[in-house]
Amino acid sequence: MASDSTAEQCQMVPSGLLTGIKFDILSGRDMEKFSTTTIIETADLTDAKLGLPNASNQCANCGSGSIRDCDGHFGLIKLPVVTYHPYFVPEIVHILNQICPGCKSAKQDIRRKVASSLQNNKKFIGDDACDLDAIYKSLRGAERKLLKIIRLKLSLPKGVLSVACFKRRAKRKKRPAAASIQAGCKYCARSPDLWYPHMKFKILPVKINGKRSFSIIAEINEKPPRRFRNRNLSDVLPKDYWNFVPEDPQQQGAPVSRMIMSPSQVFYLLKQLDREYIKRFVSRRELLFLPCLTVTPNSHRVMEVHSYNDGPRLVFDERTKAFKRLSDLNRKFDECQHNQEFGVLPSTHVTSRVLDCLNMSRLHTHQSLNEDSPSSKSGLRWLKEIFLSKRTDNAFRMTVVGDPKLRLDEIGVPWDIAENMLICEHVNAYNLQKLNRIFTMQLLSKEQIYVRRKGKLVHLRKANQLQVGDTFYRPLEDGDVVLINRNPSVHQHSLIAFSVKVLPSQSVFSINPLCCAPFNGDFDGDCLHGFVPQSLRCRVELGQLVALDCQLLNSQDGQSLLSLTHDSLTAAHLITGQDRVIFFNKFEMQQLAMLCPFPLPLPAILKAPGLQGPLWTGQQLFSMLLPEMTQNGNGGLYFPDNSRWLQNGSSGIFSNMFRCYGKKALDFVFAAQDALCECLSMSGFSVSLSDLYLSPDFYSRCKMIDEVSLGLEEAKVAAHIKKLLLDLELGIYLTGYDESEDSFDPMEYDSSTLNSTQMIQASISAFKDVFHDIQHVVHQHISNDNSMLAMVHAGSKGSLLKLVQQGACVGLQVFPSSRDKNFDVVRASFLDGLNPLECFSHALSSRGNMFSAHAELPGTLTRKLMFYMRDLYVAYDGTVRNAFDQQIVQFSYDIPGDTSTKNDGYYESWEEDIQKNALGGHAVGSVAACAVSEAAYGALDHPINSLESSPLMNLKKVLECSRSSAVTGCSISVILSDKLRRRAYGFEYGALEVKKHLEPVIFSDVVNTVMIVYAGCDPQFKNCSPWAVYFHVNKDKMMRKGLTLNKIINELLGNYEIARQRAKITLPSLCIIPADSMVMDEEKEYDDAIPIAVKLSDADIQLDTIRDALIPMLLQTLVKGLLEFKRVDILWDYQLGSRNPDGELFVKVFMSEHCVPGMLWSTLVNACLPIMELIDWTRSHPDNVHDVSDVNGIDTAWKYFFGSLKSAMSDTGRKVHQEHLRVVADRLSVTGQFSGLSRKGLKLKNPTPFNQAAFSNPSNSFIKAAKEGSVDHLCGTIDAMAWGKEAPIGTGGPFEIMYSGEVPNIKPSENIYETLSSLRINKSQNAVAGMANCDYHPNKHSNTQRFMPNSQTHLDYELNSSLNADSSFANLVDMSSSLRRILHEYPIGGYLNEADKSRLIEAIHYHPRRDEKMGSGIQDITVGHHPSHQGSRCFFLARTDGTSEDISYRKCVLGAAMQISPKCARIVGRKLYNNDHTIPYSEQKWLST
Repeated sequence: MASDSTAEQCQMVPSGLLTGIKFDILSGRDMEKFSTTTIIETADLTDAKLGLPNASNQCANCGSGSIRDCDGHFGLIKLPVVTYHPYFVPEIVHILNQICPGCKSAKQDIRRKVASSLQNNKKFIGDDACDLDAIYKSLRGAERKLLKIIRLKLSLPKGVLSVACFKRRAKRKKRPAAASIQAGCKYCARSPDLWYPHMKFKILPVKINGKRSFSIIAEINEKPPRRFRNRNLSDVLPKDYWNFVPEDPQQQGAPVSRMIMSPSQVFYLLKQLDREYIKRFVSRRELLFLPCLTVTPNSHRVMEVHSYNDGPRLVFDERTKAFKRLSDLNRKFDECQHNQEFGVLPSTHVTSRVLDCLNMSRLHTHQSLNEDSPSSKSGLRWLKEIFLSKRTDNAFRMTVVGDPKLRLDEIGVPWDIAENMLICEHVNAYNLQKLNRIFTMQLLSKEQIYVRRKGKLVHLRKANQLQVGDTFYRPLEDGDVVLINRNPSVHQHSLIAFSVKVLPSQSVFSINPLCCAPFNGDFDGDCLHGFVPQSLRCRVELGQLVALDCQLLNSQDGQSLLSLTHDSLTAAHLITGQDRVIFFNKFEMQQLAMLCPFPLPLPAILKAPGLQGPLWTGQQLFSMLLPEMTQNGNGGLYFPDNSRWLQNGSSGIFSNMFRCYGKKALDFVFAAQDALCECLSMSGFSVSLSDLYLSPDFYSRCKMIDEVSLGLEEAKVAAHIKKLLLDLELGIYLTGYDESEDSFDPMEYDSSTLNSTQMIQASISAFKDVFHDIQHVVHQHISNDNSMLAMVHAGSKGSLLKLVQQGACVGLQVFPSSRDKNFDVVRASFLDGLNPLECFSHALSSRGNMFSAHAELPGTLTRKLMFYMRDLYVAYDGTVRNAFDQQIVQFSYDIPGDTSTKNDGYYESWEEDIQKNALGGHAVGSVAACAVSEAAYGALDHPINSLESSPLMNLKKVLECSRSSAVTGCSISVILSDKLRRRAYGFEYGALEVKKHLEPVIFSDVVNTVMIVYAGCDPQFKNCSPWAVYFHVNKDKMMRKGLTLNKIINELLGNYEIARQRAKITLPSLCIIPADSMVMDEEKEYDDAIPIAVKLSDADIQLDTIRDALIPMLLQTLVKGLLEFKRVDILWDYQLGSRNPDGELFVKVFMSEHCVPGMLWSTLVNACLPIMELIDWTRSHPDNVHDVSDVNGIDTAWKYFFGSLKSAMSDTGRKVHQEHLRVVADRLSVTGQFSGLSRKGLKLKNPTPFNQAAFSNPSNSFIKAAKEGSVDHLCGTIDAMAWGKEAPIGTGGPFEIMYSGEVPNIKPSENIYETLSSLRINKSQNAVAGMANCDYHPNKHSNTQRFMPNSQTHLDYELNSSLNADSSFANLVDMSSSLRRILHEYPIGGYLNEADKSRLIEAIHYHPRRDEKMGSGIQDITVGHHPSHQGSRCFFLARTDGTSEDISYRKCVLGAAMQISPKCARIVGRKLYNNDHTIPYSEQKWLST
């Protein structure tokens, strides 16, 4: 009996509700209480007292023999000397620097005492000093002269009678007063005879045997006075300067200027301080020092266990080695501390060992993670390994294979796995017979089976021994629900609940091939993870939330989650193709009809010459696979013009079918796949090398290759011409270009000036445009029976570009990391083979743009975005809130009409689907983050380099939305006015005018050549330099820039004069005139240029000065525009065209470094005053969301950010619902300013310790939280999951039903849902629905009429009538009692909290003088004594204008009663004031009227 009671007590585990985790640091006393054994020898570190595993296979403390029953026990290593706690060393140094080492007073208090003492002792200063002060203050110019005359008359030495003399004397009189303040402290008194300098405490890093350690030192922090400057510091410093702590023998021979403090000396200083003063810096004083260290259990340190005949061999980790070094130091400490290696303090060696042990703990991420991985830097992977990776026997992982015979919602599980995976079943009267049968079958392979009966584990050995109430663990069987996912799960649909189908296979899962799309996987070795739910609630949630039939439509973009793929899609394309008709005879059609869900139609051809029977078309076969909604009115199949109509899409036939038929559509898709694969097997379909040959014969292929070669030449010429068009200097070569002439070759003009990034991007874009036409040329030469082309058209495999590269031409290869050459063209195809150079070019390009090189970028965006979004959910009042603090992010979560980033035309039923899915608790934040993350991963298909536009980098830039401190790189988009639409080419004209007006032009932009000519002495210009400078201005450039020769000369002269005035050296004056009046060389002709001559007034100026200083200064002179603008580009944007769907022109202005930060917009507006009518200022905006917010406010910034995010998502090629983007925009701007996914923006979130540890360094986050004593209430998703608590979103979100206690009268026809909807629901967001207990219709009467009682109604009904449908008070009695409770609950002068304040403000609306009482507005409400009735309480309203007003809650109740009826108000008044005589006169008069 004793053993049974002991076992029962062991199995009774106490239960509780986890509400939060408090972080703290163990003191030495806590460690001793927490540990079970003391470590003395190194062998004790692996002792059996520390738990399992160990050499004896049994715990010496609890006696357990299984690691499941023993979590381990902690040990304790007592340190030989008390050392500093490594986590609190900065706090120790900070405290020491805040106090005086002598008197132990705070330095701030000392300064305050000195100031007050000088003020109080001023009257004790001698009379002479006061007289001298008065004389000094009255001395001015005349007095100084008089003193000088007196000194000269009396022949006094210099300095005897002067202002300085009086000042020194007054100072000597005041000095003793200041010294008397701290006469007892030599460090504070500042004696004139002895020098006690200020000292500063610092942390001194030390390395001992390659290990890091530290010490605290005190060093002199003051320069010696002048009288001690030339003396040795040891002679100047007093002998007792370092006597503020007891002397340590180890400190002998130390430098005089500093002292290494031992922990005992620091403790001597700190123990004299007040505990309350130390609590300003740390929570407890005993935490500052470390007398011992805990040792983790064996289960935390054992890495491997090897079994041998003589027992197990344990392999421990590095932490055990660090503990052994510390234990070994304890043993040898007394005999080694006098050796030479202990030259520093012994505590420093102990600190080094302690630091080594702490750094080896699992609190730091470098033990198990790669430092280069993004997850290691964030700590998320560490958090998963330590907290989230709970080991369980209810999970499995295995390779997956395809099985088209499995239903879409089934997963094939091997029988051996199904036998080992157990499900918890509670035996009841309904399943007793079934479970007994399973129990009996299990006994055939096992001797005994354990079940839980009445809280105990009992073993059963005979059949049919299960009883009602037992808990039986049965194996998996057909129909059980399991949760399947494939890592990484980057979107919500990668978690799907499947129904189990036990198969006689081994070591592999089996799923239908159509189910690969949600997992983004295939059958090349991918693994799936399975989780077996144990509770009934969990199984119900899986079946209702994540089952395949519950997520048929993708929440990201609205398209169907499943559709035909691969073989089935190819077969559907072949049989429904419009270019050719496929017929089936009677035998084939009968075979296929057995697999079709719909009946066989009449044959298309009943009888024809040469045919033995009727024939059916492939279109008729396909119509047997789909329901009627996909057919047209004539009974035939609907064919849109798009050739990809069979593929998955938001407007495709499968998406429409899932919307209309729901779960039944899965059966249609499964039957269609089965029938189409059978059809493909019957007709045959194969791929060979002949398909890569593309053309049907040799002649056609030669012709195709020739056309491809000509197309490549054309593409190359187009790329170089694009460069020339962008370069103004080389654009003149195109003026004489004639296509009929062969003399022009743009390749010969390729120079280094054409290698700018902008020109390279333009040339690559031009080449791609021509190469796109080459693909269509190749497509025309491909034969119609090409199998690869059929798969490309069907959308099941490949693309036309890849097919062209395989059989015609590899094409353009971009080198993003190359400096000499940015791209190359590979003319050969993979079928013909590449030469070594072409192979190298292709490998270099593929490596620079490969997927894995940039895969961490979307992962980083996903982690940052989840950091913001994971805790957002839809509350039961329809708002989107944050689970942490219930902060409202959105007032309404809904899907508008246009729900896509592309104009594809979504169905209206999708709005209903989203509203159904967005019920209370729906994790809309995580869904939105997954949608954006999925698009980011999809953007990896596009190259990421500096030479091509990357959608992923654009998306990253939008989400980070960082504010740049530098003006360089900022830009403003100038939108042209819609009035220009009235003119022909009005937008082109407006864009050119804006560009011409704003674009800065310097003198060097219009100058071709510069010449320095020796002109000799010219009689016209006397005293001038013989050197003349000639600038040849290009006529065409000057005309294109809108300049004239006179304007250029005037700008040069004006800017040069300004430079002369600002220059620190003297610059000569200039004379700038056209060269026509100068003597020029007649043999030279300047047809395309106008020479300008510059003469200098300084005849002695050197040639080098003209060449190196003057000419560069003139060439950089601004002759037009403003220096604040760097450049102006005319661009085309498809997103701006609100009226024109094709887009419109706009001008982008880039700012230079000369622009003042914060003045971007005002600078542009001032510069555009002359062309104001050409610009639409309502749509023009800066290109940074912070600048938009500064200029136009947060609403405009939100619209700009939303538009930019929408455009970036469209560029990725993935469709995302706009509501997901709205949630992201609202979350990033919920604080009133945009806090992007940058480092600065993430700091503004102020997360909890666990949430912060998931994003940044977990060790720093947890140590900081422990030092501050923080409490994590586990309000976030990842916080709750880390501790096994239900997440506060989804089904774990806040939801309460308040029941009044009355039994509702349930009608027989009512169901449970209608009953629950009639009860009051507490939505926990301060929104309580009103009770509807009255027999009136509020929608049909006004507020006055609906409270008007019936003449036959009893008075009790009037007192209990509802005040208002939107009121938080149930009736008048509730209102009176609630307000009275609030009045007496708070102390006098106390402020009401937000809940009580809201209730009182609601009651004030019934007050007869509410407008007068509320005044300018209510800011706060307090409780106080009534000014007229002493001792009585009342509320006081603190208004926004600073005034206050008293208010009586009784008048509010009377006002509410008056709305019901005057009779009710009189009765309520007597109840409130006991009788008519105590009712105030004002209330009596009001009630009588």
